[in-house]
Amino acid sequence: MPGGGSKALADGRRRFVYKSFSEQLDAIHVDVHHDKYRALQFTQAHTDQGVSSAVVTGSGAEDGTHLGGELARWRELTCSREYVRFMASVFHDVGSLPLLILNSEKVFESLMQGLESTDVHSYKALLSCLVGMARDLRQQFLPFFSQFMKHAVVLLGKWPEDQLEDLFMCLAFLMKLLVKDVATNFEQFLSTLLPLLSHKRHFLRRFSSEACAHVIRKCPRQMVSGM
Repeated sequence: MPGGGSKALADGRRRFVYKSFSEQLDAIHVDVHHDKYRALQFTQAHTDQGVSSAVVTGSGAEDGTHLGGELARWRELTCSREYVRFMASVFHDVGSLPLLILNSEKVFESLMQGLESTDVHSYKALLSCLVGMARDLRQQFLPFFSQFMKHAVVLLGKWPEDQLEDLFMCLAFLMKLLVKDVATNFEQFLSTLLPLLSHKRHFLRRFSSEACAHVIRKCPRQMVSGM
């Protein structure tokens, strides 16, 4: 199956084109020490001009949280129903890292509510906010990652194909950020992915198998030898 992200159709719409897990990872740079990332662009792959530097490089957290920065950025870019609801519900809970930690369960549940809705125009913004939350919480995000993986398995099976690219990119970033922690509990991760490993859609089986292989390579040697 060809790589890429999306392909133009004759009527101007864009068709989903599979991009492998390794290609997704290669597009992401995570600097754990300086907390910078590049190429995590929740913009359409075909956008070449007119993209602001904030969209390309992400939002900083010098004066607050990465999630707060994403909220501010997307407020200027979308008025979709579920995003507006999410922003209103958590805006006062993410101004600082202690506040976000205190309200993390509420924030995560509100994000999942939006991602499980039928408001497809909110998905991109909500996934960006999820990434912002993960960048803020780091290892403390791990319990939410496990929950999100269970949701993602369902979402990957029911979302329209033209919305899957952003979800794949979000999953790839989260796994690159948390891979060492995920690898220490590989059995739980594998059990979560099992429905995708046997899914009827070939590209979902391929993506999940590549994700498993990536995590296995990070597992402690004694754990791998005991599998």
